[in-house]
Order: sequence, then C-alpha cells, then structure tokens
Amino acid sequence: TANFSTSSPYSFVYWYLKAPSDTAVTGQERDVGDGSLTTADFTYTFPSGVSGNYVFSVYVYDGDNTTIYEESYTVSVSLPPVTTPVWSNIPDYNLTVGDYFYLVFSDYVSGSPTLTWDSGSKPAGSSFSDGMLSGSVSKAESCRFRVKATNSAGSAYSNWINFTISAPVVTATRPDAPTGLSVSAGSTAGSVVFSWTAPSDNGSAITDYKVAYGSYKNRWGGWTPYTSIGSNSTTYTFTGLESGTAYRFRVRAVNGEGDGRFSRYAQITVP
Repeated sequence: TANFSTSSPYSFVYWYLKAPSDTAVTGQERDVGDGSLTTADFTYTFPSGVSGNYVFSVYVYDGDNTTIYEESYTVSVSLPPVTTPVWSNIPDYNLTVGDYFYLVFSDYVSGSPTLTWDSGSKPAGSSFSDGMLSGSVSKAESCRFRVKATNSAGSAYSNWINFTISAPVVTATRPDAPTGLSVSAGSTAGSVVFSWTAPSDNGSAITDYKVAYGSYKNRWGGWTPYTSIGSNSTTYTFTGLESGTAYRFRVRAVNGEGDGRFSRYAQITVP
C-alpha cells in the first residue's frame, strides 16, 4: 500500500504503475478530493510469479489543476516462479437420487489456475460454475468427467471423477385395498362374475388375490373363508350360488409382504 500526505487539500489524485514487463506506465486509480482531504493511499496486489521492479507514481492536483505533490516509489519484488498446476486425486462419489452435493475443484489443485470444464458428462441436476460443481442429483445413472486447470505456466487435467447415482431404496409394504368393484350375472345358472381394479402394490408386485362372499337368508350371514384365485387376474367367477339369493363379495390383494386390506363389497341377487 502506497500513501502520501500534503500540506493543502487536493482535488484530484492519479496513481500510475510501471510493472517489470511494461514498456510504459499505466493508469491504475483516480481519487477525487472533497476540498478537505490531504491524504490518500493505493493498494496493489502483485501478480504470481512476476518478479522485478514495480514503479508506483502519484500526481496530486489542486482545484486549479496545479501540481501540489508528485512522487515515485520503486518496489523490488522477488516471487517464486509460476509452475504448471498440479492436481491431487479427486475421490469418486456415490449418491442417491435427491442428494445434494458440491465439489470445489480448487481444493484439489495448486498454482492458482483458471478452471474450465474439459470433457465427460456431469450428473443430471448439477451445474458447473466458478470452479465448482454442485446440485441435487435427479437421475439414477453413472457418469464421469474431468476438469482443466490453466495458468501462465501451462495446463493440467484432473483425474476422471466417477459419479454413481442410485435410485432411492423403497421399503415395500402390503398392497392397498382393491377398488372399482363390479359384480354381474355369469353365463351359467348360479354363477356371477366379480371384478375389481388392482390397487397400489406398494413396492412389491401383486401375485394373488383372495376373494370371499356372504349370503342373505332372512339375515346376512358371515363371510366365507378367503379363497385364493391363484393369479393376479382382477376377475373371478363364482359358481354354485343359489338363484334368488342376495350375495355380497369382497377381495384383498397379496404381495411378497403379505395380505393387503380387504375391499368394500359389491352386492347382487343371483338370477
């Protein structure tokens, strides 16, 4: 940081710099006084790897554009040379759909480089910006990619970074109750056709249905034991029923987790 102090207030201050690689001075900053200021300063950050003499000049003017102060400062700088970026290994990622992650590439490379995308594909739901990859992964997939680091000494590539995105683990439960019940007369005497809409299997495929019926003779009796139909068909034909008798029917689905809840019932008087 360079600074100065004058005996009278200034109106304008101009700071200039001639770096080791420059053939002429370049303007760096212009300060404007408020009629009372007599001091100002200028801060400069030396670039990596550029050693030599840096000459800072300041010119101070009053309200009549008369020079009231000027000075030059020479700073000799010895900096280590810039080297090609060097990467450390970036680990692979194993995530589940919906997980959020962020990967800051500058944490794995030396040499203060500029970071750019090189090749490969990034996980769905993520984005690359300002040397960082981040986002909530939205698709079960496997992908890989690498990033390029560049500075004044050259370029280098990261290792291939592998992402494995898995689908969420679904815990299966028993199926829901069937809906959409329908019962109609069958094609033979004493038969009816009972049908329904398959319910949600809740993560385990439906393998069977169990059906039952109750009859009305003076009053409703109890339900018969559930009978397995031996398939995942959503239609079942009852036979051997008494004509002129009212019956009601219900059903439950079966999956690998067990028997689901039973349905409401459908009713018919057998023709």
